[in-house]
Amino acid sequence: MPEFLASIETYNPKIIFVTETWWHESSITNIENYMLFRKDRVSSRGGGVAIYVDTSLKPNEVSEIVLLDSPEQIWCEISYGSEHILLGCIYRPHTLDPLENIEASIIKANELLSNIYSGLLICGDFSLPGINWDLSSILTVSNTDILSSNFIDILAESFLIQFVTKPTFQLDEITSNNTLDLIIAENENRVLDIIHHAPLTSLKKSHHVLQWDYVVKSAAVVGKHIEKRVYHKSNFVKISEYFNNINWQMEFNGHNTDDCYNIFLNHYEAACKNYVPVTNLKWIRRRSEWMNDDIKNKIKAKNKLWFRCRANGYKNLKLVNEYKACNIQLKKLIYKARCEFELDLAIKSKHNPKILFKYVNSKQNVRTTITALKGINGNTITNPIEIANWLNNHFQSVFNKNEDDELPYFIKRTEAICKYSQITLDLVKNKLSNLSVDKTVGLDGVSAYVLKNCSDSFLIPLSAIFQKSLYSGCCPKVWKKANVTPLFKNGSRLDPGNYRPISLTSVVCKVMEKILRDTMVNHLVEHSLISKNQHGFVNKKACVTNLLESIDMMSKALSDKISMDVAFIDFSKAFDMVPHKRLIYKLEAYGFTGNLLNWIKSFLHQRFQRIVMGDYVSSWLEVFSGVPQGSVLGPILFIIFVNDISDIVNHPCKMYADESKLLARLDHPLDSQMLQTDIYNIADWRHDYTRLKMA
Repeated sequence: MPEFLASIETYNPKIIFVTETWWHESSITNIENYMLFRKDRVSSRGGGVAIYVDTSLKPNEVSEIVLLDSPEQIWCEISYGSEHILLGCIYRPHTLDPLENIEASIIKANELLSNIYSGLLICGDFSLPGINWDLSSILTVSNTDILSSNFIDILAESFLIQFVTKPTFQLDEITSNNTLDLIIAENENRVLDIIHHAPLTSLKKSHHVLQWDYVVKSAAVVGKHIEKRVYHKSNFVKISEYFNNINWQMEFNGHNTDDCYNIFLNHYEAACKNYVPVTNLKWIRRRSEWMNDDIKNKIKAKNKLWFRCRANGYKNLKLVNEYKACNIQLKKLIYKARCEFELDLAIKSKHNPKILFKYVNSKQNVRTTITALKGINGNTITNPIEIANWLNNHFQSVFNKNEDDELPYFIKRTEAICKYSQITLDLVKNKLSNLSVDKTVGLDGVSAYVLKNCSDSFLIPLSAIFQKSLYSGCCPKVWKKANVTPLFKNGSRLDPGNYRPISLTSVVCKVMEKILRDTMVNHLVEHSLISKNQHGFVNKKACVTNLLESIDMMSKALSDKISMDVAFIDFSKAFDMVPHKRLIYKLEAYGFTGNLLNWIKSFLHQRFQRIVMGDYVSSWLEVFSGVPQGSVLGPILFIIFVNDISDIVNHPCKMYADESKLLARLDHPLDSQMLQTDIYNIADWRHDYTRLKMA
């Protein structure tokens, strides 16, 4: 994979076809700024196909059953200017005899070409060495090679053209006489300048890397420039002077919380306009952090030697040995560069763990543009505004609106009342000074970078706003509006149900939330109100502690030669479906009252969200239930809501937020029945409090 990535950054292709990926479910395969379509072999080792497409080409899945069900094939579509092109990547193992699947796919692709698409490009390893594709001779096939003859007939009947004419498979260091990898298109002018690059591996039993130009009929429309503020280059001294010269007591006098915050925002905007520079965004593909000029030069040197070796038929052993030595040096350079980068990353992450998480996440999850969704009638939606609105409507559809039912009985958990102290300048300064500068700007446009670097100048206005907001029990309206980023989970990218909403809210609101969260957590810890079985969003607990405790129980049961049943329970859309009235009811039972409870009510009530995808924005829709994903208070509110689950079961229930494990030692014949009773109890709890779907 490292040399594969290095080659991509050297040649900067728009589309990459890969066969024999040998990937499995846990393989790290994502590349930034590419959308990946892949199909792994699940029945045995090896095999697998993938297509990487530059996101600027607006790639989409295809939903044709014939194409999707075919083994060792993956298909997608792209748009470029007025062109709409179907792409396919096929791997046919040499041990596989029939061509039925390939034939069915090519026929279907050709049918779609006539009805939907303006172009077709099929690539892959077809394992048909019996065909001589050399243009200098007549297309020949052995009389006994029925498969190859049938394949040629399929292409001819579909009016498709195969462009690779030279051998692509390297049997050993000398022999390269099989053309296994093919490039197929519908027009003889589509594919130009095919170049055979050196294999990524050794010269023995390896495939050449093919590079070519694919000709389109029209150029894509160039996108408009986007202006963006460069906060790290701000004149923080001037911004601080601007805010220090304002008489905030006079500015806020006689105004409510919303008015005060709007006054603050007007001054913030005026300061940023004068003292924060603006730049035009230009799209640049970001190279791998470990990539350097030495590696790029070595790749070029390797390919030069490769072309010289091929030119004389690999007869010059000195050249072959130079090539092999260069290939080894390249691998060492890449290995060294990656090790040095990751070591430096590990050292820096001790002070800033987020850079490590960001690096790991970049290898596992790559955010890509949503270019199509399936509509309610099965039609494909491609208009960006319609996509945004359809997603927002889908997210709203899962909200829980059953708030008129009678509240179930819930016993009071404590007589203690949560006490909160005055929001002081020192408290606000502490929170501002510890802000992470990479926080995304919310709807109000306030940057964490500016807040942190000018924290002393913001203390008086923000402290006054926080104090007024808490004591009035009123959360500013702009804090309750969220720009939602749809985050792809898994499955089909065309299904809106496979996206998770992440709310990007005001950074200033998050500062306020942190102050209140600390107060709430201190109350819960002081009075031992959080279940010991909860490992999600709890200090000094995590997935690891959950697993350790579970494994410890299982190990003891095995040691005692006792069977154990484990029931895994997950609530679908749990964070989105928490009913606000029932949540407030439970908060009161845990000792949260007065202005604090009123503020939380205001924080949850009349929230609105919209989908933001680049320049495209949906309409605003109301949020009827749930705790905002991406907020600071959301997690603590959620674990309070589900906290009593462990009280209604007989067996240990290890929880991580909305996921639970019931572990039952089968010491007695009735233990299995008791476990089933626990599951029924949780189902009843679900019905009474949430109407969540259980799995």
